[in-house]
Amino acid sequence: MNIDRWNDIFTLLAMVIIADKRVYKEEVDTFVDSAMKIKAAVDDETLITRDLVFEWFRGHRAAILADANDKQLHVKALSIIIAMKNFKHRKTVLRAMVAVSVADNEMHPTEESLITIAAKHWGLNAGEFS
Repeated sequence: MNIDRWNDIFTLLAMVIIADKRVYKEEVDTFVDSAMKIKAAVDDETLITRDLVFEWFRGHRAAILADANDKQLHVKALSIIIAMKNFKHRKTVLRAMVAVSVADNEMHPTEESLITIAAKHWGLNAGEFS
């Protein structure tokens, strides 16, 4: 899998973290864990490590947070979601989005909206993953 696809996956997961304008350790830990589960599911040879995933989040957090108003967030997320429509492991990505969303013991309406949009465009049932 090319690095652009990984960037899309990391960006979607990070958007779920940042959607409520708060970042909790539990969410970042789940972000890293979920990325590693996705890597295992896709059986990819790309060098993706826990440290690399964490550093990706640290390096991109400010830029994603700067675009975190609801409209911009949804527009950017939708473009990634559409680009991933035929990605074989989109169920795994959606499951990861849900896991990141509930890591802080609540699902913010913007997080729920991102998950619902992804599920709809990917032909999946979001309720199946909660």
